[in-house]
Amino acid sequence: MDSMQLLVVEADEHEANLLKANLERRGARVSVAPNPAVALEWLDAEPVDAVLTDLDPAAFAFLREIRVRDATLPVVILTEHATIERAAEGIRAGATDLLPKPVHPDVMISLLDRWIRPRSSVSRTA
Repeated sequence: MDSMQLLVVEADEHEANLLKANLERRGARVSVAPNPAVALEWLDAEPVDAVLTDLDPAAFAFLREIRVRDATLPVVILTEHATIERAAEGIRAGATDLLPKPVHPDVMISLLDRWIRPRSSVSRTA
């Protein structure tokens, strides 16, 4: 599979840079947006294979907006405070998956590969 183009949406600069570095070491190309508004601008300008976003108060509105723009784009919520209720709310809002922090980058790449591969097959045949 070609190198994944990922968009990380994370307000904590240290956390974003750590995730970016770990994913890039595993072959992904990673861009970082500090908030959902910047991320939506990025998505309008550049195609990505998946979005990784922190679970913050704006996350659910952000997910719904992504789904309006692209119903099939994989979006993974990363959170330190996952509950079943929040996970269900995230899935209802349009998340593809939810993972607790810290996530090992190899696990993340494997998960993303599972979500991106079917999407790539569909886009090539369309």
